[in-house]
Amino acid sequence: MPPMSEPDGNKQTGSLPQGKDEPFPSGFIRLKNTLSASDLVVRCGDASFDVHKAVIYPQSTFFAAQDHAYTLITSSSSTSASRSVVVLQDDIPTTVERLLSYLYTGEYGDDAAAHHSPFFACRTKVASLGQWRHDTMLLHANMYAAGDRYGVLPLKAAAEAKFKAITKQSWPFQEFHIIVARVYASTPKEDRGLRDVIFQLCVDHLEEVSAGPCWKQMMADHAAVALGVELVPKVVEMKDKEIRDLKERLRGGSADRPNKKQKTELERS
Repeated sequence: MPPMSEPDGNKQTGSLPQGKDEPFPSGFIRLKNTLSASDLVVRCGDASFDVHKAVIYPQSTFFAAQDHAYTLITSSSSTSASRSVVVLQDDIPTTVERLLSYLYTGEYGDDAAAHHSPFFACRTKVASLGQWRHDTMLLHANMYAAGDRYGVLPLKAAAEAKFKAITKQSWPFQEFHIIVARVYASTPKEDRGLRDVIFQLCVDHLEEVSAGPCWKQMMADHAAVALGVELVPKVVEMKDKEIRDLKERLRGGSADRPNKKQKTELERS
């Protein structure tokens, strides 16, 4: 495996070539299958992953800080070796699996319908395109949060781009309030990455969001309600514009007779 630093004074302090135009180091992809060289075990739930500090530590501030992790001694008839062990108690194996896959390959499995990674397979049947879209947005939201939690900023950027690409598809989004709740519950309020994507999506479809069941569902969820509060000024602005437009049409004689709801809004204004 090539050295991590330059021979001259301009040393690379563990940063890896993950630029858009640079291929991910092929040696990492080969190394992930070389379990005999593993010096780190990552455990999450019932899953255990044999990985390599030389790959994991430079890319993750979380794992780089785990030198105090306890040591596992493995032995055979001819040799014995020690490996550090990190136990992740507050995560789920599939998320950790995708995180580690990303650190080796620069990609993570983003197909919620049939996922297969270098570590183990997890397949789920998806009933419809709407369900696939819902599940995949949740997957990317989870990976964005994992990138933040484990200090892997390129993973956050990749997950945000994938998440945003799905929002460009047609409205409505199945069980949208669940996606909103996941984003708002898994990121700090000052982290505006996915929150701004969600906010802009709602602004683009404000009438559908505010008029349909989605609004009530968001306001009933303790995490998603934060988005509802952010959207209130936009909803008020939209309603004010609707009333102004209706008044203008009535003055010009070009509007139909207002219905009961419109009459109520006009009286309130």
